[in-house]
Amino acid sequence: MKNAITKLLLTALIAVFGVNANAQTQKGYAMVGTNLSSFDIGLKSGSNIKFDLTPKAGIFIRDGLLVGINALLGIEHVGGDDNGNIVDYEIGLFGRYYIANKNIEVVKHGKFFFEIDAGFHGRNQTKGGNKTNGLGIGFGPGFAYFLNSNVAIETSAKYQAIAGFGDTAYQHDLVWSLGLQVYLPYKSTKNTIVSDFK
Repeated sequence: MKNAITKLLLTALIAVFGVNANAQTQKGYAMVGTNLSSFDIGLKSGSNIKFDLTPKAGIFIRDGLLVGINALLGIEHVGGDDNGNIVDYEIGLFGRYYIANKNIEVVKHGKFFFEIDAGFHGRNQTKGGNKTNGLGIGFGPGFAYFLNSNVAIETSAKYQAIAGFGDTAYQHDLVWSLGLQVYLPYKSTKNTIVSDFK
């Protein structure tokens, strides 16, 4: 019994600390996950509280290069004189490049990345009338820490902007996000899902 517990603990330690962060970002892998929350620093006056849910899924088309789709649904309470709520929504595409440079490696199981996204974005305020619907773009750096060979927690800081139609033609923010992503081999995962539906 003692030997079995020792083997189990050793296996768990290898799974958690023996992670190679390069395998997950190779061509042929897929990523699916979400940014669970966003902490927004508004560039206009007034203090805001914001929560976003941003699911995303993508495929590595080259080692370190991920492309995919993302969506956004967010709610923001606006402080100051403009008391009210803002509803954010977006559907679009994103690209992410993981930096594979040992000289900037902070921890063994982590990777820096740079992400850019674009899509149809809307931001509509319930009180005060500010509405913008149009092209949404975002870009910024991030860091993914791999908890094991398939799961990473991440943080990123992005500049987000919307240019389009409505009462306000241009809106922009700096956004800090936390997320959880799952990395899986694309073909074997696809085959498993397809066989489950047969």
